[in-house]
Amino acid sequence: MFKKVELVSKTLQTNCLIQESLNEIPLVGRSNVGKSTFLNKILKRKIARVSKTPGRTRSIDFYLIDEKFYIVDLPGFGYAKVGWDLKEKWQKVMANYFKRKSITHVIHLIDSSIPVQKIDLEVSQWISNLGLIEILLFTKTDKVKKTKLKHQLKLLSEKFTIPVEFEKIEFSKNYSENQIFALQEKFYSVLGFE
Repeated sequence: MFKKVELVSKTLQTNCLIQESLNEIPLVGRSNVGKSTFLNKILKRKIARVSKTPGRTRSIDFYLIDEKFYIVDLPGFGYAKVGWDLKEKWQKVMANYFKRKSITHVIHLIDSSIPVQKIDLEVSQWISNLGLIEILLFTKTDKVKKTKLKHQLKLLSEKFTIPVEFEKIEFSKNYSENQIFALQEKFYSVLGFE
């Protein structure tokens, strides 16, 4: 489904962001939640650096998809070992970034292999306060026993106040081509593309 993918901008300066022209779907999540793994899978190429060390993504990365919309990879939040100056800078950059009119939906990645974190609930509330549509994407489902996965996802979902079932998605790095294609189709349907 995604035929053409291009990294068109990489910056941490909001005054250097690309001009708003197409819809943007930002990816938000705690450090080490699996954003880079998700990106590489959904884009079907190793385009984002995967690391066991949290906090590797330190820029706003714009990926142009089929010249129709952007998937925007944002720095992870909640990583304690990053210096206070950088944390403060990230908070300002994020506050400025989310003022963009081209953002209507946000994909919030949640680690399904651990209990819901307070910071995830705070970020979810923040997204809601901005008036944006939040799509929960539960990562690391391959790390939860299949017999417990449904129950774990139900517990996680109940912690968030998102009413529509459609807006909760599961993801595993072991997804097949067909499952990745279905995720790509979901991006298109969310934005109203054929």
